[in-house]
Amino acid sequence: MCSHSPLLPKKVDISTKQYPNPFFKIRPVDEDRGTLMKHEISKFDFEFVLDVERYADCRTMPKVKTNRVKYPEGWELIEPTLRDLQAKMREAENDTHDGKRKCEALWPIFKIAHQKSRYIFDLYHRRKEISKELYDFCLDQGYADRNIIAKWKKPGYERLCCLRCIQPRDHNFSTT
Repeated sequence: MCSHSPLLPKKVDISTKQYPNPFFKIRPVDEDRGTLMKHEISKFDFEFVLDVERYADCRTMPKVKTNRVKYPEGWELIEPTLRDLQAKMREAENDTHDGKRKCEALWPIFKIAHQKSRYIFDLYHRRKEISKELYDFCLDQGYADRNIIAKWKKPGYERLCCLRCIQPRDHNFSTT
């Protein structure tokens, strides 16, 4: 190892001969053996050696986080429709908006987001074809907008297309 290796510490406490990593220890290099893992630390030569006893005591492996999601029962029935809507959303996001106003470029995205949310809302609240578990899963995973569905449940907001339409700050004179 060379002296500018990122694995070497900037300062090593030579009195304890202990490397900051708990699985390594430092021991003086025997000049007669001529080891290859030499580097100079404040006029003394030391080598890093794997402390086998400490390494063997660490038998448990750390848990690896995975992105595996357990899909609830009935997912396979609504998955194709949601995948199609996601593909349309990707196309709408990547579509060129040359010559369009800023708000016109966003209309297809709002339309598809409305379709996804309305699809989940109708399956659970109107037709009652999916379970509460699947409905909550879709909301938690972002397949539907929880806020617009909450508005659709209230009287007078059943035909609301998006939450932007009822935000006063986006309208003249701060009204809807």
